[in-house]
Amino acid sequence: MGKIKAHNDFIVVVEKETDKVTGGGIILSSGAVDKPITGTVMSVGPGNYNSKGEREPIGINEGDVVFFIKDHGEPLKIDGVNYLFIKASSVVAIQGE
Repeated sequence: MGKIKAHNDFIVVVEKETDKVTGGGIILSSGAVDKPITGTVMSVGPGNYNSKGEREPIGINEGDVVFFIKDHGEPLKIDGVNYLFIKASSVVAIQGE
């Protein structure tokens, strides 16, 4: 499959895997592990149109590591990769360099 292109104010994120083993070596079940709230941005939509008919830029770039609101977005697995489609407004922070 080719590159996924986000639409309007959506972004496509590859979720960061949550550790399933604690620092002490205890293996956690899938139910005990929180859903990821961080991920790497793979695609950014062009933004929505404002009242003047102009695109509003999103302010997030491909490659950014973002922190987003838990349980927002739609998961989709493509070619073995877990993607999450979320609204840009669900992003609460971008990791600095």
